[in-house]
Amino acid sequence: MKNALAMSRNLDILYTSLQGRYARALFLEGEKTACLDAINEDFAKLDNLFFKNQHLKKLLTGCSCGKNDSNDIWEMIGKELAFCPIFLNFMRIVSNNARLKLIDKIRYVYDIAYKHYKHTQDVVIYSVIELNSIQRKKLEKLLAEFFTDKIAVHYEIDEKLLAGIKILSGGVVIDASLATQIRQLENFCKEMKLERKYEN
Repeated sequence: MKNALAMSRNLDILYTSLQGRYARALFLEGEKTACLDAINEDFAKLDNLFFKNQHLKKLLTGCSCGKNDSNDIWEMIGKELAFCPIFLNFMRIVSNNARLKLIDKIRYVYDIAYKHYKHTQDVVIYSVIELNSIQRKKLEKLLAEFFTDKIAVHYEIDEKLLAGIKILSGGVVIDASLATQIRQLENFCKEMKLERKYEN
């Protein structure tokens, strides 16, 4: 419940930004027309398009073409990628308002709203080496008991940890890495040294 409340407060703050207002408008329209899943899929298609074609993304975000040309471009892209009408119309509006540079940030806020709506939460587990299937299953079972929402677990390698793991999800950080333990031990030793200094 605590995580759901934190996510809800986070959304309220994010909605106050310009990208947040765009994301909220899209989310509300998607909710009203029962297109939230389709919009989420369309964002993934757009991400994939821009990932494969960085030049196209640069061209579109820096483009100062007229409204008609912009609409034609998005009509072509929408047809090619089979966008839902709500998403296609949204992309036209964003483009016509010269806000396409904000699309990644809009996507980020929409993604948080979508996951909040679906009661799912992203959890990232960092480790020095790749965890085996038994370790992953044990961790996922523990995390499922900890979080109230459904979780989508992602694994990443971070050699700076030295050993152990670090878990991040929204505002929650569980740090069981060796690097952090060494840092804590170092701080403890410094404090002890200071105490002895004042005692003498």
